[in-house]
Parts: sequence; structure tokens; C-alpha cells
Amino acid sequence: MRPLKLVMTGFESYRDKTEINFEDLGKNGLYLIAGDTGAGKTTIFDAITFALYGSPSGTDRSVDMLRSHFADENTPTVVELEFEANGNKYKVIRNPDYERKVRRGNGTTKEPASAVLTYLSEKKDPVSGLSKVNEAVQTILNLKKDQFCRIAMIAQGSFQKLLLSDKNEKGKIFRELFHTEKYERLQSVLGDEKKETKMQLDELSMKFKDALSRIEISETDELYKDVNRIKTSGYVDGEDIRILKEFVSKDEKTLTTLLDDISKVEKEIETINKNLQIGENRKKLEEQISYSQKLFVSKEGEKSEIYKIFEAANKRAEEIPSLTKDKNLLESSLSLYEEIFNAERDLSELSTKLSENLNSKNSFVQAKIEKENEIKDLKEKFESLKNAGENIISLDAALEKNQTEKKELEEIEDRLDKLASEDSLLNLALAAFAEANAEFSRANASYTEKIQLFNLEQAGILAETLKEGMPCPVCGSIDHPHLAAKSHNAPTQKEVEDAKNLLDSISAKANKLSLDAGNKKGLVQSLVGNINDLLSKYFEGVTARDSDLAEKMNSKKKDNENACLEIKDSLCKEMEAKKLRESLEVEIPKAENEMNKISEYISKLDIAISSEKAKLEADKKNLLEKKSGLKFSDYNSAKKELERLEKVISRLNSDVEDADNAKVEYENFMAKIKGEIEGLEKELKKIPEVDVEKLTSEKNKQLNIKDSLNSQRDSMNERKGVNQESVQKIEVLLPKISSVNDRYNMISALYEVSTGTNRGQGRPSLETYVQMHCLDQINRRANLRFKTMTDNKYELRRRIEDDGSELGLDLNVKDFYTGRERNVHTLSGGEQFQASLSLALGLADEIQANSGGIKLDAMFIDEGFGTLDGDTLNKAMKALEDLSQGNKLVGIISHVDELETRIPSKIYIKKDESGISHARMVKD
Repeated sequence: MRPLKLVMTGFESYRDKTEINFEDLGKNGLYLIAGDTGAGKTTIFDAITFALYGSPSGTDRSVDMLRSHFADENTPTVVELEFEANGNKYKVIRNPDYERKVRRGNGTTKEPASAVLTYLSEKKDPVSGLSKVNEAVQTILNLKKDQFCRIAMIAQGSFQKLLLSDKNEKGKIFRELFHTEKYERLQSVLGDEKKETKMQLDELSMKFKDALSRIEISETDELYKDVNRIKTSGYVDGEDIRILKEFVSKDEKTLTTLLDDISKVEKEIETINKNLQIGENRKKLEEQISYSQKLFVSKEGEKSEIYKIFEAANKRAEEIPSLTKDKNLLESSLSLYEEIFNAERDLSELSTKLSENLNSKNSFVQAKIEKENEIKDLKEKFESLKNAGENIISLDAALEKNQTEKKELEEIEDRLDKLASEDSLLNLALAAFAEANAEFSRANASYTEKIQLFNLEQAGILAETLKEGMPCPVCGSIDHPHLAAKSHNAPTQKEVEDAKNLLDSISAKANKLSLDAGNKKGLVQSLVGNINDLLSKYFEGVTARDSDLAEKMNSKKKDNENACLEIKDSLCKEMEAKKLRESLEVEIPKAENEMNKISEYISKLDIAISSEKAKLEADKKNLLEKKSGLKFSDYNSAKKELERLEKVISRLNSDVEDADNAKVEYENFMAKIKGEIEGLEKELKKIPEVDVEKLTSEKNKQLNIKDSLNSQRDSMNERKGVNQESVQKIEVLLPKISSVNDRYNMISALYEVSTGTNRGQGRPSLETYVQMHCLDQINRRANLRFKTMTDNKYELRRRIEDDGSELGLDLNVKDFYTGRERNVHTLSGGEQFQASLSLALGLADEIQANSGGIKLDAMFIDEGFGTLDGDTLNKAMKALEDLSQGNKLVGIISHVDELETRIPSKIYIKKDESGISHARMVKD
């Protein structure tokens, strides 16, 4: 891979569009990227890495930090890179997220990150989209970003750290370089798996011991010795399982025997219970017979009372026919009582209505009197208001005149205010004119003096221009023996003209001010005339310039306001009187109409009262005739007597019925009791006699036997359940324990191998072993250059411990002059630089070799050349020149002055005063 052209805009410290054409540097050799610290040299490699992979080369900056702080809203942040790989050319354009100005209107918007890859030498469609472009670039280069950064850029100080760090620090560096963290993760996973398997094994063993300890056994048991041995040993084999199962089986047989014994006892108890039930049934029958006999004797004593009541009720029933006859007669006459009741009610209602009409008449007569008085008062008030409203027109006219006067007085005041303002303006105009006139007088005197002096000195001025042999413009003589002398105070013609221009300007100004003052004076005089005309309507001999005019105006205004209030009050009273008179014109006819209606109603009441009185007398007479010959005084009395007769008849009938029912019920009950006693006595003869006390004693004996058997059954059942469960658990746990134990042994062995502890100390872990192999490969490639740079004096070697073990990643250097190895820390500063550079180049070679044969035709080296002496620098440059042979172009990032003289091709990076970076390519 070779970069061809890089274009940066708004990227980090490069605000302006900056183009670097790497093709101008050729296809191989060295070139220098020079500039002060912080000028932006390494940013070039950041831009290349960002264009290819979407992020900068280092880990200390994120993508959102790439936009230049110097870029304004109209400047984009974009990187374009043309590069060559495997004989084909490509172009990638990429930008991060950034804020830009909206295309229409004000404000900003976010420009989303984007990327486009174009195939310049192949007929393929461009690839767009961040992830798709990243994937395509990785496919083209066959390198991931971290691999590219390791082999394309040798960062400052990074490989000296690798050279001098201890083995633990080297382990961390190699883990990052060769991604050996997967081997460390494998060690961690195996360690976790070992712990987890050990926990599983401990848990299963605990469950096994618990199940074994829970087995219950008695010293009287046949297999006590064998089972107790198994429990004590804590170990179980196949024979032990058979013994435990046999032990559980014997418990099952014992339990079956106990269940049979319990069943026999329960049957014996059931037989006793049946005999006891026979005795209980006989006892109940005897008790029922005794109760029924006592009840029969008790009820026989009630017979005489029941028959006595029966006879008395039938005797009283003989009165029912006579009472029924009286009831029927009263029912037949009840309608007449009802007629009398209705007549009395109607008579009462008529009397009430007559009374109400008489009261209504009296009320209406009183209302008529009051209405007549009301009409009289209304007519008198109407007569007093017959002239109301006649003064409204004159009062309106007076009010309008008053308002006109008020407006004119206010207008006079407004004009007086305007007169005062115009007086001030006139005084200012007159003062300005006076000053301009004085200035004109001074300018005029100056001009007059200058023109007089100028005219007087014209001969002297003319003489100044004459020369011998030149004719005089006045007399024509060419001889000028006596030239007129010019005064030193004489003005020039320009001075005269300037004085004339100034005089004209001041004159124009004075004339304008004079005209302005005249206009203002005319306006003031016109205002005074208008004000005097208005004042003449309300004041005699008063003018606008009178000193007491304000006092007179205030007095006049106050008189106007008082007059206005008086007019309005009179007008209001006049309108109210008119409104009252108009309302009386409506109310008087209305009141008279109401009085006529009252008179008509009184007449109608008189007719109704006369009719009601006549009807009342006739109804009273008719009622007296109906009442004659009746037994009761009114309807209610007759009704109450009828209800009393009905109740007496009903009660007598009910008493007869109740007495008859009681007699029949008694006879039936006595017959029933007698029959029950006879039936119970027959049933009692069928039941045999039993000895209940003896049966009860035997039952208690059998129950005790049953309780004892049940207790034995429960204990045996519980023991059998616990033992059976424990044996089943042991059978299940044994194969699991064996399987987990096998797995634990296997994982423990793997873990010890991965950590190097399988045969005690002194062996590397799996990750360290892989890193040791990688370091050996890098050393092999690095020594090709290191030996050249040191004239075959040194070679890097991985350290071998005194006991011959190769445990770590520490480095030694083989000194071929002494034939001995020593620690790399003993190298001088320049030698350490050579070793670090060799390691870096060896790493780059190793990564390229393991990345599918990818060839990187460009490289950046950012190492500390400033610390090297001349000889060491020459050897380092020789190694780099050898590296750049063929098709490899190597860029050295440095600010060492000597390199500028040695390397002809240079890219100078410089920051201006604002901090903005600029790049310039120079080829000597």
C-alpha cells in the first residue's frame, strides 16, 4: 500500500485546504517531515488512518475531536486520500460528524459522518457508507487498523519501552501487539471452570454424606452391623447399595405385617361396636316407651277442660240468629244514614262558601275605597305636572351654548400656549439674526479693507512680474528703471477672493435668518390677532398681551363650569318630571279600569250570596225531615254499631269452630299416642338383651392394642420413607459424583498446563509461551538490521535463566566482542535507539509476513533521532536507506537540523500565529 495524494480540509490544526502529493516524492527513498513540536507533523498520518479506517491512529483522540477548532460554519471537515495497493489505485473521501451552516436561512445543522471509496483503475461501482467502506478497505489492504498502525507508523518511544520494560510490562505490550489476551482469557476461563467444578463436587459430596447420615437403624435390626459400617465409613460401593436396599426391603415387610395386625384388630372392634349398637337401640326404645306413656297420662287430664269449652261455645252460638237479624236490618237502613251524612256535608260546604263570599265582598269593598283614593291622588299629582318638560328645549340650548363657550375658552388657552412657544422661537431667531448680522459687518469690513489694499498695491504686484526687456502691460516700455514697491501687508488675489466668498456666505446666512425671523414675527402677530378676536366675545377691552389674562381666563372657566352644573341639574329634574307625567297618563286609566272590575265583581258576589242563603235554608229544612224516626243520630254511629254486630257474630262462629277443632285434635292425638306405645312394645320384644359394660371393656382393650400397632406402623413407615429416599439419593448421586470428579481432574490438569504449574514452578503459561514465540520471530527479523547498524557487534536474544529455563520475555544483548550476553539496559543511548528501531522494523516485517503477504510500500518513522551522535545517526540512516530501496518510500518525522541537509525531499509543517498548520513540499 502506498499513499499517492492526501487532501485535508478543516481537519485538526489544518483549517484550510491542504494538499500533499506523495507522488512528487518518487516511488522510493527517504523524505523528511520537519517542523516544530506540535506543528502538526503526526496529524498527516492521523489523516491517512482516518481516511482508511474512520478513526485516528492514536488512542488519545476520538473521532469527535478531529474537526478543526479554527474552522467556521462554512468550512467542511473532510479528508481525501488517493492510494495504490496491489497494482490498483483507489480514492477514499471521508468526513466525521460536524456542525455546518444551513444552506438556506440562518443557523446550523449536523453534517452526518460519511465515506465513499472509488476504484480509480477498476470498473467497479463506488462503495458508500461507513461500515461498507471500512470493510472494503480492510479487504484491499488485508490489514486491520491496529496492524496497519503498527507496521506503517513507528511511534516515538514506543519500541524503546518494549526494549527496556520488564517481563510483566512486555507481557502487556505483546498482549496488545499480538492479541494474546485470548490465551489469558482461556487461563481465566479454565480457572473459573475449575472453581465451579470443585464447588459442584463439594456440593454433591455434601448431599451424599447428608443422605448417608439420615439412614435410621436400630441395634435390634438384623442388618445393624453392616448398615452401621457403611454409615461410619462414608464410602459406598455396589455391594453396600445391595445391603441398603435389602435393609429397606425388610422394613417394607415389617410394615406389611403391622398393617395386617391392625386390620384384624379393627375387625374385632367393628364386631363389638355392632353389639354395642344393639344395646343402644334397645335402650332408646325403652326410653321412648316410657316417655310416650307419661305423655298419655298427662294428656288424659286435659280431656274434661276441652269438652267443657266445647259445650260453652255451642251454647253461646245460639245468639247468632238474633244478632244476624239486627245486623241485616241495620244494613238495609244504612243508605239513608249515608244520604243524611252527604247532605250535612254539602250543607257545611255551602255555609263555608257563603262565609267566604261575604268575606270576599268585604275585601273588595275595601279595595274599591282604596283604589278610589289612589285615583284621586294620581289625578292631583298629574294636575301638578301639567307643565312638565316645557323647559327641556331651552335648557338643551343653554347647555349647548355653555359647551361652545367651554371649547372656545380651551381654544384660547391652546392658542396662548402656542403664542408663548412662538414668542420663544421668535426671540431665538432674532438673536441668531443679530449675531449673523454682526458677523456680516465684520466680514464686510475685512473684505473692504482687503480690496482697497489690493487695488492700491496692484502696481507693486505688476512690478513683481516685470523683467528687463519685457514690455510693461500698462505703458509698453521695455525699460523699468523705477519699479513700484509692494507692501508686505498687501493681500493676494486669492485672499481677496476668499474674503469675498466668506462675505457672500455670511450674507446668504444673514438673509436666510432675517427671512426666518420675519416669518416667525408675522406668525406671532397673526396669532395675537386671532386670540384678540376670540377674547372680544367674552371680555371687554382685554388683549392677548394683558398681564392678568390668565387670572381672568381661570375665573371665566370656573363660571362656565358652575353654569354647566346648574343647567344639567335643572335639565335632569325637568326630564324626570316629564317622565313621571307620562307614566301617570298610563297609570290613571289603568287604575280606573281596575276599580270598575272591582265594582263588577262586588255585584256578582251580591247575587251569589243571595242565592246561597236561600239554598242553605231549604237544605236545612229537608235534613230535619230525613232525620225524624231514625234510631241513631248520624251515619258514623250507625256504621259503628253494624261493625260491632259483625265482630260479635264472627267471634261466636270462630269460638265454636276452635272448640270443635280442639276436641277433634285431642281425640286424634290420644289415639296416636296409644298406637305408638303398642308398636314400640312389639319392636322391643324383637331386640335381644346384651351386656353393654362387658362389651365396652373389651372394646377399650382392643383400641389400646390398635394404638400401639399404629404407633409402630407410623414409626416404621417414617423410617422406611427416610431410608428409602436416602438410598435413592445415594444411587443418583454416586454416578454424578464420579462424572464431576472426572471432569474436575481433567480441568485441573488443563489449568495447570495453561498456567505452567503442572510440574511445579519454572514453566511458562500458555500466553507467555505464545508471546515468547512471537518475540523470537521478531528478534530474528530485528537482528538482520541491528547487526548491520552495530557492525555485527550485537544481537538481541531472549534471556535464558541460570537454571536453563526459558520463562519470560526479558531481553539480553549478545556482545560478539566479548562473547557474552548482558542486559539490554547496559546499552548506551544510541545503541538502545538502534535496538528499538530494529525491533520496530522487525515487528513490521513479522506482521506483514503474517497478513497474507501484504506489501506496504510506505512507512512513517517518528523516533528520537535528536539524541544520536553523528556515527550512530549515520548507521541509522544507512539502515533506513536500505529499507527504502526498491519500491518503499519512508517518511521520517523529525526536527533534527542535520537530517534536513541529508534528506533532499522534505515536507515542512509550520503553524502561523493563529495556530493553524500549513504544509509545504521542498525537493533539493
